[in-house]
Amino acid sequence: TSFPPGPVELGSFGYVPPGTAVPGSNGRATTAGPGYQAELKVPVLKASLPFLGPQYVTVPMRVVGVVRPVAGGN
Repeated sequence: TSFPPGPVELGSFGYVPPGTAVPGSNGRATTAGPGYQAELKVPVLKASLPFLGPQYVTVPMRVVGVVRPVAGGN
């Protein structure tokens, strides 16, 4: 998929069982049900360099989606 400033890359995508830690919760919140996890590389800055062409600064992201709401994390 392409989104300004550049392409978003899907690194992995897969199933996560109930009880999986939610990214960014430091283990305090877990998934209440089964879901999926995707690892992405999201570009945040683009620069065109001589002889190299377009170059991107990317941020790795991990996203978890669940069928039911998150348990814990209060």
